[in-house]
Amino acid sequence: MLALDDLALVFLASIATVTLAMLAVLYRPLVLECVDPVFLRSVSRAGGPTHLMFVGLVVLNLVGGFQALGTLLAVGLMMLPAAASRFWSADVTAMIVIATFIGIASALCGLLLSYHAELPSAPAIIRRPAAPISFRWRSAGRAACSGSLARASISKPDRSSHRGAPCPYIATF
Repeated sequence: MLALDDLALVFLASIATVTLAMLAVLYRPLVLECVDPVFLRSVSRAGGPTHLMFVGLVVLNLVGGFQALGTLLAVGLMMLPAAASRFWSADVTAMIVIATFIGIASALCGLLLSYHAELPSAPAIIRRPAAPISFRWRSAGRAACSGSLARASISKPDRSSHRGAPCPYIATF
């Protein structure tokens, strides 16, 4: 049996609805704010408000997560799917899709395990997002631990023609 009553479930569903609506509106400026905030500031004034709205969404989701899971587990459930998706892709859109899938699968598997094995729901849920990270570490060895798997497809510039400069762009200036 879940420790959440109907009012708590309505509260969590409303937080999820507001979050999805705001992320749909903020997607482009939020990605640009994360990737290149200086460029966003040079072309638009949306950087500051986007950052503040995102922080507000994080706080809103943490409040809902605190009510449902507890402090540490709410933060873990927000961070682990994102960290796991980083090992599987270097593309931001793919990371969002992978993290969403991992989060949903973690919640469903954890709740089913909690219900059928009569375990506490929060630890059962939070253990699931760690599985993809553990699988990737075991299957790829040291490369996964250093985070280089997602960046392996990105070609690195040839530094041999820049006379020993630490960065190929420094030698051109």
